Amino acid sequence: MSRGTGSGWLAMVRASTARRVLAPMFAAMFVWSLYGLWQLDRTLHSAVRDPAELRARAYLTSVVTAAEAIADETKLREIIGRLALGANLEQLVILGLPERVVVASGRPDDLGQPLARLGDPRLVADLRGFLETADLRPGVRTEGETVVALAPIQLPWRTSGLRGMPGEAVVYLRASIAEELGLARAAVVSLSLQRILFSTAALLLAAWLIHRFVHRPANSIRDAARAFAAGEDDARVGGVHHAEFAQLAEAVNQALSTTREVQDRLRVLTEAAPTGIFSLDHRGGCLSTNQRWRDMTGLSEAEALGHGWLRAIHPEDREAMRAVWDSPATARDAAPLYHRLQRPDGAERWVIRTLTPLRDHAGAVTGFIGNLADITELRVLQDRLRGSEQQQRLLFESMPQGVIIYDHSGRVIEANPAAERFLGYSREELVRGEHRVGVSQGPFREDGSFVPVEERPSHVSLRERREVRDVVLGLVSRQDGRLGWYRVNAIPLFAGRNGAEARVYFTMEDITGIRTAQEALRRSEGRYQDLVETSPDLIFETDIRGALTYVNRTWRQSTGHGPDRLIGLPWWHLEPVPPGGARAAGEAAFGRLLADREISGVELEWQSAAGARISVVVNARVVAGAQGEPAGFRGTAYDVTQRKATLALLAESQERFSSFFDQAVDAMFVSNDQGIILEVNPAACRLLGRTREGLIGRGRDVIIDLSDPRAAEAVARNTSDGLFHGELYSRRADGERFEVEVTSQTYRARDGRRQAGTILRDISARKREEAIRLRSQRLESIGTLAGGIAHDLNNALAPITLGITLLQRRFPERADILGTLQASATRAAGMVRQLLTFARGADGERKPVDSARLLDEVVALTGSTFPRATTVSCEAAPDLPDVLGDETQLHQVALNLCVNARDAMPSGGALRITARREQISTAESSPLGDLRPGPHVVWRFTDTGSGIDPAVLERIFDPFFTTKPAGEGTGLGLPTALGILRSHGGAIRVESQPGRGSTFSVFLPAAGREATAPTPATIAANPAAAGWSGRGQVVLLVEDEAAVREIAAHVLRNLGLEVQTAANGAEAVHALSSGAPPAVVLTDFQMPVLDGLGLARWIRENRPDLPVIVASGRLDEAGIAQLRSQGVAHFLPKPFKEERLVETLRRVLRD
Repeated sequence: MSRGTGSGWLAMVRASTARRVLAPMFAAMFVWSLYGLWQLDRTLHSAVRDPAELRARAYLTSVVTAAEAIADETKLREIIGRLALGANLEQLVILGLPERVVVASGRPDDLGQPLARLGDPRLVADLRGFLETADLRPGVRTEGETVVALAPIQLPWRTSGLRGMPGEAVVYLRASIAEELGLARAAVVSLSLQRILFSTAALLLAAWLIHRFVHRPANSIRDAARAFAAGEDDARVGGVHHAEFAQLAEAVNQALSTTREVQDRLRVLTEAAPTGIFSLDHRGGCLSTNQRWRDMTGLSEAEALGHGWLRAIHPEDREAMRAVWDSPATARDAAPLYHRLQRPDGAERWVIRTLTPLRDHAGAVTGFIGNLADITELRVLQDRLRGSEQQQRLLFESMPQGVIIYDHSGRVIEANPAAERFLGYSREELVRGEHRVGVSQGPFREDGSFVPVEERPSHVSLRERREVRDVVLGLVSRQDGRLGWYRVNAIPLFAGRNGAEARVYFTMEDITGIRTAQEALRRSEGRYQDLVETSPDLIFETDIRGALTYVNRTWRQSTGHGPDRLIGLPWWHLEPVPPGGARAAGEAAFGRLLADREISGVELEWQSAAGARISVVVNARVVAGAQGEPAGFRGTAYDVTQRKATLALLAESQERFSSFFDQAVDAMFVSNDQGIILEVNPAACRLLGRTREGLIGRGRDVIIDLSDPRAAEAVARNTSDGLFHGELYSRRADGERFEVEVTSQTYRARDGRRQAGTILRDISARKREEAIRLRSQRLESIGTLAGGIAHDLNNALAPITLGITLLQRRFPERADILGTLQASATRAAGMVRQLLTFARGADGERKPVDSARLLDEVVALTGSTFPRATTVSCEAAPDLPDVLGDETQLHQVALNLCVNARDAMPSGGALRITARREQISTAESSPLGDLRPGPHVVWRFTDTGSGIDPAVLERIFDPFFTTKPAGEGTGLGLPTALGILRSHGGAIRVESQPGRGSTFSVFLPAAGREATAPTPATIAANPAAAGWSGRGQVVLLVEDEAAVREIAAHVLRNLGLEVQTAANGAEAVHALSSGAPPAVVLTDFQMPVLDGLGLARWIRENRPDLPVIVASGRLDEAGIAQLRSQGVAHFLPKPFKEERLVETLRRVLRD
């Protein structure tokens, strides 16, 4: 090779294109050679490893065979020692268990040593790893230049086992394959050197060809591109003769021309851009700016070049800017940066700066294009908005009204402190929904009723898309349990498409104090009003002109004028004005009042609406206004007309009683010592139904019923100087006898003759009310007694019912007798249940009621209480629908009608009850009052009694009307039944003929075929599945009745349950506190020391997961509600059968 050729070759090698081409090629060839070397090494290593592992397996098999066949321990060690000398073995060890070396090759000192004290760390690690595996199986593995083999063996002279696996020792074998691998690697190196020499020669030839045909044309294109990049607009590619590169050069020239046009357009767009645009090199030096940037910063192009652009940054923001440039390039262009500019004239502007990196083909950052947007006005608006938001938040947090914001689903998303204080929940608890309170916490209406969720203002506002304002609700605070009253508003705000996004702003204004003050004010005003209205004086108020603005009831009664007639008239005289000087006297009194601001003891004369003169004594004074000026007058007047009339009557005895008699409410009589009536008042005429003329001159027999034994005392007192006060009978003109309160006083007239003044007051209504009250008290006492008796009877029947079940299982041959006993006990339990229904007697909620079952219960009750001569039957249609009502009230209606029928058949007869479903038309419902047409359940009570007289038939539903003898009826049975039926939307009709019996038809709206709601008597009525067993679970039986406790415990043990017993709730608490908890607690409700409710409360507080079953013979709805509030969900009515007990236990223990 010539010198020139060598120089060209070196130049080619040194050229950048050659370096860029040859270096990857050399690297690729080198990597390819190394990869081939690695592949060859793997192949040779596999070729060496596989035979070595086969040899190791063969050695391992030999060792295992020898160890399991040779019983002599010394001989085995010799054989193992000889085996360890060959096959490049590094270690051959048999490890006995636990952790004892039996035989080891090469290290005789290791014999008998524990594993932890062996001198070969790798041996120790391999054996421990093998022994810690879950499944000890033989195995061979290669690790680097060694092969390791392990296997469990059974030594004939060892007895201990290996972790429950077969064998009592472990064989460990380790052999070296370094020599074989060394030879294989030498061969690999030789082959690799040959491949590298061949590749180098091929690469040198390829490099010369690339320089000749690729590098020279590429350099021409590169030089033209560099010249264009340096700013030479006329740069072009020349000196390229190869056809392909000539086409490439022409394409490059066209690209340069197009690029120049694009640059010109970009320069124009940049200068006209509304934002500041600048370019920076990768070190942050400014290269160019547009006119907007220079206007924003106040710097010229020359001042901005290099790092001069930093002078436009506000001094307080320059350090932050420098910190950004000191950070990695990825951080500089990660996000927009907000900062301030400061012009040379001191003006400041807020801008948002963004940087877009420019990268070369390798991805390295070569510079940046920056953009500045003026956001000064936006920043001012943001500051104002932030201040406004802070003010709104401060206002929201400090508002005395509670504010809660709900989303479209009714979930709380925000609440202020006032709302937290009102409700007793924190904001976090409200957002989590923990404020959904029960009925005990409200909300409540002003009438005390609970407001359901769908009627609450927030839900109504959201559902109906309208504002709900000024609703007053009561809420019980969770913190102190006090009831607070709030005026609430709910205002919806809808946003999004079609208002899909909705919020409700709920405000609460605490008006508890206002309501308390208003209530106190109302009470105070009420007391004041009562005092004023009931005062015997005439009380009035006027305006400054003296016109009446208020008069009390005594004024109105005294004058006979209504308030509409009096208001506006001058207080000193009324129309019509009495004749004489009454007007002048009144005007003079008013003048004195204006002058002196107060008058006292002024006597005036008015005229009532009836024309009577009224003499009054007036006291009045000025009422001052807010500034002390006269605002009106307030005064009192007391009527002296009666006093003047009395004085006149003293002078004229003929008129001494006229005013008193005419205005008295009670009947008054004046009689002589013979009992002859001398004078009566109008009230006496009205009371006795006689005229004044019909009474004057009559004897005392028209005043009182002389047949009354007590009348003799009254007559005796009237014939002597004495006072009589008592209760007697009197008779009206129509013969009606009624009870009166009599007050009679004898006195001496002016002529000395004895006379008597007698006052009668009708007390028949009061007596009826007292009788009703006494009857109600007696019924209440009977009900209480009946309830107690029912409870005791149920406790007595409980062991009988359960005991019969045990006897039936033990003595099946006595099934007939035991069945009779069971039926009798069941019938007795039914009678007790009816007795409890009567004893409760309280209104309940309206539920679907099975008419057939209700009438059957009434028939059963009447069958045990009516005379045997009276038969009662019931027939109910199979398709009879339920009625919606209060079962207790409907039971009372049916029972009242049955009792009336019994009373109509004193000598016995038949009462037939039917129940049908009937469609009532409009024509049929019209005579029945408010009964609506439609499907109804009709009960008919038909008796064979004496019937009802037509005259009596018209009055049978009148309160207190009765045809029964005195003391045997209140006259309220049928009116009460009518009231109950009307409250249920029903009606009653009577058809009767004297001598042919009567039919009472009861109409009740049908409620469909819904299942009747469960009552305490029907809880747990499903029969138990046969063959159920408790599987030894523990039941704590709590019962104060020893017989019930003993029988129930016996039944429970027969069911496969373990039974613990307690005689009361206190013993049960002790058992639960001191021992393991049972699976279930079966307790009575009424017990001494601690009853079932107290026990349930203790279990809920201390053992909330322990289920409780309450059994009782007297458990009403209120008792069930109390128990449910303590977590009790299962009940058993006493007496209960084994089937009900099993079914309840099975349900509880399954749950």
